[in-house]
Amino acid sequence: MPQLDFTIAFPQIFWLFLSFFLLYSIIVHVFLPIFVKSFKARKKLVIANNESFNHLQKQLHLKQTSLITLLNQNIIKIRTTFEKNILPTFTSDTTFDFDLINQKLAKVLYYNTLYCDLNVLDSIPLKPKFLNLRSFNDK
Repeated sequence: MPQLDFTIAFPQIFWLFLSFFLLYSIIVHVFLPIFVKSFKARKKLVIANNESFNHLQKQLHLKQTSLITLLNQNIIKIRTTFEKNILPTFTSDTTFDFDLINQKLAKVLYYNTLYCDLNVLDSIPLKPKFLNLRSFNDK
């Protein structure tokens, strides 16, 4: 079999191993350090971003909790002021229906946002009154 002849097969095998070894050494010594540096830089960047995100998230959580406590304190102050000062002027009995007030406030806010939308107001053509009047010289 001529394809397995030592004089034909040996040079092909030699050049195969030589080209493989050269290609392998170029990839390992030239391109692999570049890829490793890039992976390390990306890993450091991800770790730094995660740390900054966690720090910002902790700060946000602290600010939210302080804001919630401040809002709750102010709501309690407003409610006590309302119960002590404003409520006795409208009613003589000590009990008052806060659910009715909440419903009315919700209705007011709903209609306020529904009808005071800028897009709705811009779509209504409004003309000044002086354009509808005749001039004084026409009389």
